Amino acid sequence: MYYRYYLASEEVSMILTLRPFQYFLLPLLLGRSVISCMASNTLYALAMVWYAYITHLGYRGEPNKSFFESCILESYVIALPFLNNTQVFYWYPLVIVAFLWLFSITLIFLGLRLNVTRIVMAFHFG
Repeated sequence: MYYRYYLASEEVSMILTLRPFQYFLLPLLLGRSVISCMASNTLYALAMVWYAYITHLGYRGEPNKSFFESCILESYVIALPFLNNTQVFYWYPLVIVAFLWLFSITLIFLGLRLNVTRIVMAFHFG
């Protein structure tokens, strides 16, 4: 039960950081220019890094106080005693996100404009 709550709080914090920026920058992000693609991919890469960082803090057992939880709930995450050196697990998603971001930037300069915001909007609103 607690695990499900913790995952929900991670997703809520990622949504609270990504969606307002995306909403206000939507006219820029939905464009077909190189700047739009780079801004969109950078925004989603930062959101994924933020999600990985919050997950990493949960495994370290430090206080998890996102904006949502500090306003409404006071919750602390209890570390699992058998987890050691969890900072290593933070680097794996960080390297993967950095590689995918560099790959998307490379594809943009090769002529294939992969805009994550357009893909997500097409998925949500068909």
